[in-house]
Amino acid sequence: NFMIFNLISRTLKQLTTKYKLLFFIAILIGSISAFLESINLLLLMPFVRLLISPEAELNNSILKYLEFLNFHNGDLFKILVITLIFLFTSSGIIRAINIKFISILSADIGHLFSTKLLTNIISQDFLFFNKVGVGFICSSADYSLTKVVNIIFSFLQTIVALLIATSLMI
Repeated sequence: NFMIFNLISRTLKQLTTKYKLLFFIAILIGSISAFLESINLLLLMPFVRLLISPEAELNNSILKYLEFLNFHNGDLFKILVITLIFLFTSSGIIRAINIKFISILSADIGHLFSTKLLTNIISQDFLFFNKVGVGFICSSADYSLTKVVNIIFSFLQTIVALLIATSLMI
């Protein structure tokens, strides 16, 4: 675990300001997703109770706070259903956008590092290639970059999962 955080710390130090900003935008999108997930669960229980006993529940739920809008019981139920559908759909779309964004960001960071690595390799002396071997350099670089990209993706996904779990506990 310490090695992973050390790798992430070193990775963040290597990133340009643009990629650091994108990294934190990914966390922000994850926070929005976590907020919507908690709102979904908050509204789901009154909805289930409303399905079970509509008349009794209208007096003891958050729906009574909507009475100032002068809706009828059927209208409140329709509004709750539409709100739930909208929130679940929004949450799913934002979650999918977040996963896609994190995937692209991880790949772009891998591309940035591979470009830096290639620039470093090309600038080496010919004797370096004789001593080490081109095949070994390419194999090691590919393995290391794949590992970094996977760790970045997993790290961002873990942060989002922790945000969702935290928001559900609150």
